[in-house]
Amino acid sequence: MSYWGKTIGAVFGYLIGGAVGALLGLLIGHLFDKGLQGKQHLKFTRLTPELLAQIRGEFFTATFAVMGYIATIEERPAEDRIKLVKHIMDRMAIKEDRRGDALRLFNEGQKPEFPLQTIIGQFYVACKTEPGLLEIFMEIQLYAAHYFGKIHPLVKQTLLTMCYQLDMGNGDYNRIERMVKAEYQSPTPSPNSKSNSKKPRVWRGKSAGLEDAYAMLNTTPDASDEEVKAAYRRLTSKHHPDKLMANGTSEEVLKLAEEKTRLIRAAYERIREVRDF
Repeated sequence: MSYWGKTIGAVFGYLIGGAVGALLGLLIGHLFDKGLQGKQHLKFTRLTPELLAQIRGEFFTATFAVMGYIATIEERPAEDRIKLVKHIMDRMAIKEDRRGDALRLFNEGQKPEFPLQTIIGQFYVACKTEPGLLEIFMEIQLYAAHYFGKIHPLVKQTLLTMCYQLDMGNGDYNRIERMVKAEYQSPTPSPNSKSNSKKPRVWRGKSAGLEDAYAMLNTTPDASDEEVKAAYRRLTSKHHPDKLMANGTSEEVLKLAEEKTRLIRAAYERIREVRDF
C-alpha cells in the first residue's frame, strides 16, 4: 500500500495551516492513497479504437468532474462557478451538444459524496500510457484554479496531491503553474465593477511581456539562445496537434493544443526578436 499521499498531504497541510492543516492534508492524502490501490495492474500495449474511446471518455469525465470538486473548496457563489466552467468550455471549444454533459459532470463533482480518489484513479489507469494527456489535464485544472486570481492554499494542496497520484512531482506542478499563470493577466475593471476575475492573456507580438514569454517556454532570461531554442522545440513537440491527433486525442483537447502551440510560438518569437537570433 502507498503512503505517499498521506505523507505529502500532511506536510503541505502543516506548512499551510499548522496542526489543523496537517490533519486535513492527512485525510486528503489518505483518500488519494486509496485511489492508487489496484490501478497499476492494467497495461495498454496498443491503442485500439475501444481504448481510444475509453481514454477520451475518462479524460472528459475527470476534467469536468474534478473541476467541479475543486470549485467547491473556495465556496464561491454558484454564479461564479458557472462563469468558471463556461470559461473553460469556451477555452476548450466544447461543442453545444457536449456542453450539457460537461456541466452535468461539473455539478456531480460539487456533491459532498463525490468520489475524488476513484475518479482520479480511473483516469490514471486509462491515460497513464499518454503522459501528455495527464499534463494537459493538470493544465486545465490550474487554468480553472487561477481563473479568479490567486490560488487558494487548500486548492493548491489538493492539486499537488493529485499531481503525485498522476506520477508527476512538485517540479512538474511548478512548471505547469508557471506557464498557466503567464497566460493570465489582470483585467482592466470598469469603475463600478467589483469583480476580481482574470482573463486569458492575448499575445500580440511586441505587446507580450518578456517575463511572461520566458515563463511560457519554461525558461529564464539567463538561458542561452540554444537553451531557449531547445525549450521551444520540446514544448511544440509535446503540444503539437498533429502529434496528439496521431494518438487519437479528442477534438476538445486538440483545440486546446492548437491554442497552446500558438501561445508558445508567440512567446518564442517575442524572445527571438529581443535577442535577435
